[in-house]
Amino acid sequence: MAANVRITGLMELSAKLKMLASYAEVERISYRGTFGAAKELRNIAADYAPMGNTETAGELRRGFAMKRITKGTKRGYTVGVRAGRTRNKRTPDDPFYWWWLEFGTQHIAPMGFFRRAFALSQTHAPHEIVQAAMKAVLDAGNRAVARFGKGKK
Repeated sequence: MAANVRITGLMELSAKLKMLASYAEVERISYRGTFGAAKELRNIAADYAPMGNTETAGELRRGFAMKRITKGTKRGYTVGVRAGRTRNKRTPDDPFYWWWLEFGTQHIAPMGFFRRAFALSQTHAPHEIVQAAMKAVLDAGNRAVARFGKGKK
């Protein structure tokens, strides 16, 4: 379920990040920029998830989670559902069935809560990523000024 999203304003952001010249700072800023978009996607998908009418109906909503990923040079977050948390036995709070609800089966029509959430957040996410990253760059600059002073006049 991968998709491509075009983000504008990254050239300016990349130039600002290169000026920082600290790998740890650039990584922190990139994570901070993508966190908001991942959180929004998680919350929208949870809103679209079906709610049952039993007392334990919230297990699917509570199962939505974000995970920080680092794979080679790729950094960011992945959004999904925590299912199968217990080994060899199911608990009442285990939303193992989320896959069937999302994609459907022979007898269940697909509900596509992740697909609808992704389509909705596709328009908001790029702007949110750039804004959060720009704010993180400014915060990093302010911290550097506070720590090292304004330099020579």
